[in-house]
Amino acid sequence: MIPEFTTAQWVLGAACALLVGFSKTGVAGIGIVIIPIMAEVFDPRESTAAMLLMLIVGDVFAVAWYRRHAVWRTLLALLPWVMPGILLGWYALGRLDEKQFKPALGALILVLAVLQILKGRSGEWVAKKLPHAWWFIAFVGLAAGFATMLGNAAGGIMSMFLLAKGLRKQEFMGTSAWFYFIVNLVKVPFSANLNLVNPHTLSFAGLMIPAIAAGALVGVRILPILPQKVFDGIVVAIAILASVRLIVQWP
Repeated sequence: MIPEFTTAQWVLGAACALLVGFSKTGVAGIGIVIIPIMAEVFDPRESTAAMLLMLIVGDVFAVAWYRRHAVWRTLLALLPWVMPGILLGWYALGRLDEKQFKPALGALILVLAVLQILKGRSGEWVAKKLPHAWWFIAFVGLAAGFATMLGNAAGGIMSMFLLAKGLRKQEFMGTSAWFYFIVNLVKVPFSANLNLVNPHTLSFAGLMIPAIAAGALVGVRILPILPQKVFDGIVVAIAILASVRLIVQWP
């Protein structure tokens, strides 16, 4: 069933699809720009499912390209904590007002971004010990699972965590590719249970596959020419933007 959208909505949807592909293979975290645009195409709650399906398509391209660069010890330490977070987010999505907890998520991302900026000046604890502490990994995992189920909003949290672990850009992209592919697949039945994955969102995502592929191809061309420091700086800047959007409730 093809959604009945205006021309402007189709253009916005295609632009989001291009950005999804680019974010999965080029500059991670740019999804913060996509979320408010998708809310102009779909109902805000339904837009989370439409975006989830597009993200899964992008994940396929990212895993295909960067699968060999994943740091599995980081993934395996984090994933067990993410799953309970997804359950909490599923419960919240059906019952609570997002305005009650989005500022807290934004504050968390901002704290992680500040720690990343100060890492080189703040001594061994922040630079070397904190990213490997079990309680820090558990906290980040729960928060990421909660945020990604709530509104595909875990990008800032995960970006700061992976940078804190000291991953190089290819390792960053490979690890995040597998993380999001696994987590986004897990989220599908929960979104379906809330009737957010439906014929409209499925058909829309299917029609957007060519645009997602085009964005992914651009991303794989851009990443190799980005210096590591520039890549890190862009990721931190996008994470700070994400935190501000959540704190001030920018739609």
